[in-house]
Amino acid sequence: MTDPLFAFLPGPVGQLRATLDALIAERAAGGAELAPDLVLVTQSLADRIDAANAVHAYRGLVLLTAEYRAARRDLFESVGDADDGLDAALAEFRAAETNHAAGPVPNN
Repeated sequence: MTDPLFAFLPGPVGQLRATLDALIAERAAGGAELAPDLVLVTQSLADRIDAANAVHAYRGLVLLTAEYRAARRDLFESVGDADDGLDAALAEFRAAETNHAAGPVPNN
């Protein structure tokens, strides 16, 4: 069983949380009104991801990251900035790989 999301006491701010906080501050400085509850949820998820990365605890990280992306999308959707760039990066990668022939498969 895992701890409830808000029972987690974050340590120092990690890279993801720092990046998120900078985006939030930038949007707020531009006059955007972000829902305070979504800010808290998104920051808490970023803290959990940073903490997991810090100790190389990758179990469940895919689900946690998906939850973070959904919360981030909801948070910034009201200011027209819901895209986190991952979908575009994946589409670009897939397009680049479309016409490449598969290489030899090594025999292990």
